[in-house]
Amino acid sequence: MSRRASAARDRCLELERVIAGQARSGSLGLEDALKLFEELLPNARPTSVRAFNSLLNVISRAQRSSASELAAVSLFNRMARACSNKVRPDLYTYSILIGCFCRMGRLEHGFSVFGLIIKTGWRVDDVVINQLLKGLCDVKRVGEAMDILL
Repeated sequence: MSRRASAARDRCLELERVIAGQARSGSLGLEDALKLFEELLPNARPTSVRAFNSLLNVISRAQRSSASELAAVSLFNRMARACSNKVRPDLYTYSILIGCFCRMGRLEHGFSVFGLIIKTGWRVDDVVINQLLKGLCDVKRVGEAMDILL
């Protein structure tokens, strides 16, 4: 491995540690998350998905507004385009995305992401299902939520 590649890997590892530590402590705010996202994007590596998930989660839940949800979806799209050959979204990434769409009242997009999860062959867990159930209940479609649950 060249010095340059080694330095980039070390910088990415340190950045991932910073993100994980701040996310765990709850001290990661919206502005910091956005800055860290911009730093991580060009240096991403396959295991960076956890750091991206932490950042997307903080951004999507900041201020509990549609703007935050939309920002998280937009950043997900940037991550998917810029890092497609380096970082693959995982089940947790898609769960964050489903939550964003449900909180925005865009259940059809949430169910589209759910379909993508199924299509990729991942086993759906309670976190993903809960996002969809909450989304349905929030828009008063409790009957459909019960159908899914049962």
